[in-house]
Amino acid sequence: MATFDSCSKIAFIGAGVVGTTLAVSLTRAGYPVVAAASRTKASAEALAGRIPGCRSYIYLQNAVAVADVVFLTTLDDAIGSVASSLTWRPGQVAIHCSAVQGLDILDHAREQGAITAAFHPLQTFPLVERAMESLSGATFAIEADPSTEVYLTEMAQVLGGNPITLGPGDRALYHISAIMACGFVITLLKQATDLWQRFGSSRQQAVDGLLPLLRTTVESVATVGVPQALTGPYPRGDIGTISKHLATLESQVPEMLPLYCHMAQALLPMALEKGPLEQGSAEEIRELLEEYMSRMPATNNAKS
Repeated sequence: MATFDSCSKIAFIGAGVVGTTLAVSLTRAGYPVVAAASRTKASAEALAGRIPGCRSYIYLQNAVAVADVVFLTTLDDAIGSVASSLTWRPGQVAIHCSAVQGLDILDHAREQGAITAAFHPLQTFPLVERAMESLSGATFAIEADPSTEVYLTEMAQVLGGNPITLGPGDRALYHISAIMACGFVITLLKQATDLWQRFGSSRQQAVDGLLPLLRTTVESVATVGVPQALTGPYPRGDIGTISKHLATLESQVPEMLPLYCHMAQALLPMALEKGPLEQGSAEEIRELLEEYMSRMPATNNAKS
């Protein structure tokens, strides 16, 4: 059985933000990144130029040929086709960095004797330098055979991350959770800023006003966890305030009423778990939400 350690030579195919972040971070941690290849010569050269001793390659196969471990950091939709276009050595490791794709997209490499794995940093990657800073403390989702799992677990720890193991079929749920905690939060924040514009404030004023609240909320989750970080009228059972929310949305922003009601329904079990909301009050709130939801079609028809 092949063994891999921090001396195993690494190549990256795909020189975008994720590939560059991982390649440079691994180099700084002492791993030998020896090759970079990409769709364009310029992007491969840009990545290789940041790493002493790393060569850029026009042909992807040449990068694969000089490495023991190959990270495929292309766009998700390209991973399978790129992996299938290459020739793999028995015992070589092919690793993709997709959050949602399974190992089956690397079947061509596996059929040629390569070991396949997935290594996904659970972090957002807006800019390379910022992304490298955020790897410390991030979770790394690993799917691999036992020998490669040891190698990737150590790699995640060296990068300052927290490794977790995923099994076949787990990745979609894992990725959905990430989208809900990141993309959907931004979506909700956008909806919240839209409300500020209704009373004459700009989007930037809304962001400036809401970000301190959001930061405190995240800090509370880190400190006391879920559901104890939950605040507001729902855990208090403040039906009067909730009624005012619903009536205001119905009369002034009816298009936002479905989102509010669905989010509130999902929030109620957590509010009950935290307390002091009692079951009777929760049922009263649920009935109130259902009453407004039952009127939504009529509201929409009236608008059309």
